[in-house]
Amino acid sequence: MKFPKKYLNEYTLGNAFDVLNIVPAQTVDLVFTSIPDVSQMAVEVDDRQYNVFIESVMDQMVVVKDEGFIVFSQQDRRYKGTIIPKHVQFITGMEKRGWHLK
Repeated sequence: MKFPKKYLNEYTLGNAFDVLNIVPAQTVDLVFTSIPDVSQMAVEVDDRQYNVFIESVMDQMVVVKDEGFIVFSQQDRRYKGTIIPKHVQFITGMEKRGWHLK
């Protein structure tokens, strides 16, 4: 797959699932993303479903070069009286993929 010219050397704002699906693997230097809070999801989900969603976002990061960077702008959220600990989810997902926390 050829790298789409409209994304070459550009900052791109968009839904990760829409944008990253058309970008070839190992071609991006930096992804800065903010995963939607569970309260911003289009449908109501529980914490297990939300964690699956986070994993699916992380799976899209195959576009980043080995020497590249991924920045997740996030914080834990309170939802229906409980805390969804996204920090733990990200660290676990990073370790599973062989990524390094910087």
